[in-house]
Amino acid sequence: LELKNTQQPTMPYAVGDVVDVRDKYGKWYEADILKLHANRRMFVHYHGWNSRWDEWVELPSERVAARNTHTVAKGAAAAAASKK
Repeated sequence: LELKNTQQPTMPYAVGDVVDVRDKYGKWYEADILKLHANRRMFVHYHGWNSRWDEWVELPSERVAARNTHTVAKGAAAAAASKK
């Protein structure tokens, strides 16, 4: 008798998390996770953009990364700009 693991994998993300997301045009932005659906997709809102650009991203995805993996923290960007 073989038992199968019926548990779904643990979701590394939660509603309210901020993550880096690559948009449909290949540019990375910080985004808020607004909704998660069955560990298979997330609904995100891109920082600084109108909600009409909000979208569902299928999971797992190479389009999603930990915050500041592909974007620069706002404080770090301001510090870098002040050094110029």
